This record gives sequence, C-alpha cells and structure tokens, in this order.
Amino acid sequence: NANNNDNNNGGNANEYYIGPHCAEQGGAIHLGLFTDDTCTTFSSLGDSGFYSMAGFELPYSDENLVSDACISCKEGENDQNDNDADDVAEMCETMYGMSGKCETKMGVD
Repeated sequence: NANNNDNNNGGNANEYYIGPHCAEQGGAIHLGLFTDDTCTTFSSLGDSGFYSMAGFELPYSDENLVSDACISCKEGENDQNDNDADDVAEMCETMYGMSGKCETKMGVD
C-alpha cells in the first residue's frame, strides 16, 4: 500500500492507500484508492482523486491486475531441466513446491 497526502483541503492532510479489490462484475482484480490501511473503505475521490494527487492515472484501475493467460507446464525439448525423469517444467515444479497444497486434506492423490 502507498500513502498519499491530500494537500488541497485547507492544510488537513488525509492519508490514502492503494490496494487490490475485486472488480464490480467479478472475474478481475483492480487497484483502487482507499481511506484505510486495510483497503476496505473506498475513497470518495476515486480515480480522479488519485490523478489529482499523483499527476498520472492509477495503474490497473480499469484493467485486470492478474493475467488469465495459461502457461504450459510441459517440459520443452530445449528446457534447461530436461535431465530429470519427469516432463514437468522446472518453473511449475518450483511454484508447486512453494504452494499451499490446498488439496492435501481433500483426499486427492
């Protein structure tokens, strides 16, 4: 989260925070301007308030912060990790190794 001070309200500095939120239609994550450090209360200033304070548009306020493009985990022929016994790309092995393993308690093998 980033703090910005609003110096245009008679010398009373307000703190604003930038954080992620679900888009109104769902299915996307955007950045928004908030008045609290837990990013639960939207600022009444909105995107135009961020622009007036920062001088540029708030990135990802209108577009998805997370890409929905898929990347193959099949190991390619030119993969640097092709000496191991599986056909899984090392990037995917690493991500899975660091993941929370939600399926652990689901009886999935």
